Amino acid sequence: MSLAALRDVYNPLATKPETKPALQSWKESTPVILLSEYLKMKKECGIRLCDDNGVPAICFRPGLKAGDIGSERWKVAENVCGLFADAVPDLMELMASGRIELPRK
Repeated sequence: MSLAALRDVYNPLATKPETKPALQSWKESTPVILLSEYLKMKKECGIRLCDDNGVPAICFRPGLKAGDIGSERWKVAENVCGLFADAVPDLMELMASGRIELPRK
């Protein structure tokens, strides 16, 4: 083993990339669980997840309009967008591995 390789192995200041185990279910992802539960609680707002050509997306039925700004539905949409941003990496992994399937857009 070279000196450089030894230095990398035994250097306490070197940062090691953390690898997390592959997700086996959406129930192993806290961000996905939070998003799912919030969407269930607010299902009357017509906001759901969908598959947009292999990429997770948020679908609004009916769509949002300028008149919706400040309404309860608008606030729910803002919350969903924040939760969705946190969940996207796990959703992508789950979709790529076939662990979840979202309805087509």
